[in-house]
Amino acid sequence: MNIEQKVNIHNRFDVHIDNIDTGEHREFVGYNIILDQMWTRLCNGTSYFECIHFGSGTGTPTPDRTSLFSRIGGRQATTEEIIKAIPVSSWKRKIVLNPDEFVGQTITEVGIAWGSGSTTLVTHAMLKDAEGNPISFEKTSTDIVTIYATVFVTLVDNPIIKLVNLPTNNALLNYLLGDSSFSGASFNLLSGEGYGAVLGSASTLYSSADVANKKRKSNVVRFDTNTGNGHVMGLEFVNLFRVAFPAVGIFEGQHYTNVPVGTGDGVTKRFTIPSKNIDNDTLVVKVDGSATTVTQENRATYNFSIPGFGGLQQYATGQDVCFSRDGKVVGFAHEYSPFFLVYDLSSVFDLSSTTPVRRSFSVAPTANRYGYGIAMDEDGSHVFVSSDTAPFLRGYEYVDGTYIPITVPDFTAGAGKIAVSLDGTVLAIGALSGNTVKVFDKVDGDWIARPDIVYNASNTQLKSIDMSDDGTVIVISSNGTKRIDVYVWIDGAWIRRPDLPSVEKVTTVNCSSNGSTVAYIGTDYNIFVCTWDGSAWIKDAEIDYASVYNNPNNVSDVFMSRNANSIIIIASEGPAFFSKKLNGTWDTADKFSTRSDYKCIGFSPDDSLVAATAGTALFVHDFKPRTTEVIFDSAPAEGAAITADYKVKGIHKTDQYVIDVSCAVQFGEGGSIENEAR
Repeated sequence: MNIEQKVNIHNRFDVHIDNIDTGEHREFVGYNIILDQMWTRLCNGTSYFECIHFGSGTGTPTPDRTSLFSRIGGRQATTEEIIKAIPVSSWKRKIVLNPDEFVGQTITEVGIAWGSGSTTLVTHAMLKDAEGNPISFEKTSTDIVTIYATVFVTLVDNPIIKLVNLPTNNALLNYLLGDSSFSGASFNLLSGEGYGAVLGSASTLYSSADVANKKRKSNVVRFDTNTGNGHVMGLEFVNLFRVAFPAVGIFEGQHYTNVPVGTGDGVTKRFTIPSKNIDNDTLVVKVDGSATTVTQENRATYNFSIPGFGGLQQYATGQDVCFSRDGKVVGFAHEYSPFFLVYDLSSVFDLSSTTPVRRSFSVAPTANRYGYGIAMDEDGSHVFVSSDTAPFLRGYEYVDGTYIPITVPDFTAGAGKIAVSLDGTVLAIGALSGNTVKVFDKVDGDWIARPDIVYNASNTQLKSIDMSDDGTVIVISSNGTKRIDVYVWIDGAWIRRPDLPSVEKVTTVNCSSNGSTVAYIGTDYNIFVCTWDGSAWIKDAEIDYASVYNNPNNVSDVFMSRNANSIIIIASEGPAFFSKKLNGTWDTADKFSTRSDYKCIGFSPDDSLVAATAGTALFVHDFKPRTTEVIFDSAPAEGAAITADYKVKGIHKTDQYVIDVSCAVQFGEGGSIENEAR
């Protein structure tokens, strides 16, 4: 495959002349051409901007030159300023000619050079006045002459390839702005669409300079039969670029034919395609070689943890997790400083960064030891938190890249759990110890209290609060008499819905977006999914997870997605993920981690991402629908061979395949990054 990323480079000179006797200040400019020798330096990965040369010659610069027309001198440049930005970055350096230096010399031309020698020039410019006319000046004994040279690097946006870690830590940009060459990195095969877990790595070194074509090439590296096997959806050159598959015009997927899917037994109707990430429009399922009509169903499968969160302070324990409703912002409440963390995932998924961006607080929320509750609105622009230090409720608005404090209702009952409506105008908070949830409406900028929800006759230990998107339904779990209480806002009053059936244990209880569906641990420690039909609770499902857990009594918590299609169960044996099939039944999935210290879970709205706390670490797990199942109307006959033809959006790499990858950087005033793989 060939991938291009244009990199435009140009250079400008500014000459400042200051007369120490008269105070007169004059300025000239020079716009360069880039000389062929520049490409030699860049293609070899060596430094190109060490010195600034100046001279007295005349003429028209041409790319084949290596020196000024008539060199007077040159001097080691010092860096004045480096600006790393998107799309244009710059590297500004200077030299100073003191009053007693080069007196009587006439200066007409300048250039930047990789060394002090006269033939080390890489750009060449003639001086001009403000109107663009050629100009010269004579250096006098009262002049201080400062020659500034600025290199501009423009990275032209390319929707297919994404340069990563911009603007501060991209290897290519850093090299062009004075850092060492970016050789010696590695290629990674990625499990997500240009992000996610590394399936395999192959180290590379830039080994040749193709000066004639202005390229710096790597050697070809191979992912052999035992490296990078799995379901590949992206490619990365470490600290340089990432690309997601499929990429139109570059790599549009891998075709497979007659792939064995299974053997009929006369009973089984559902089969799984062995490759993930398939293009369902290309799928043809065959029974004994004849194409057969089937129903296709995409299934969510655990794939990886997005890197970049790492561990909190030692012995930190997660207390609460929340997602913005657009799935791009995730927040954590936890033990020990900084107590609350908010990350923006956008840069990971648009491939511009390898790690999520942590959002800052202008005034950090304080706590004695614990941040207990966190909630945010639709896009994460408003965040509400509760800690064990007064004021027990705080609110923040995201303004110009920082969360700044906003006015919130007074809440003095103690640390609590929080829920907020989709638009951020309904806010609920209840103290961890108590029996009351306070609810507020934001009207014309003021918080107006609704009647309190008193959900138990005496104090309880509050486990969780959740709220429908519109703030009309509130779900409370506690160690109170009923364990789960559901209230509906009707005609200015909170009306309690009847008891849920067979509540076995106190757990976190999440509700669906409309507040009508909840999941909890019921009889025999199975998971109950119940929906309010307008007059009664209807048990939609009872999920038996005995095949996952040897001892269901060790289950400590259950979490449900906003669309009520996914559930995660936490137990001492590790977390397990369940998802609903098209026919309404539920998968009993294996445990997706061997860790036994998971505590808090939050789903993105479409349940494709799961944020979690486990021990001292924070995770974001990917549960995108990557697996395809096919359902026959009638079970294939016993012994029938079931095969499939299809195209994978990426690569299903097995020990039957190798992947060869190489990379070249195309330099020029309209250059490109080019990746070649086969």
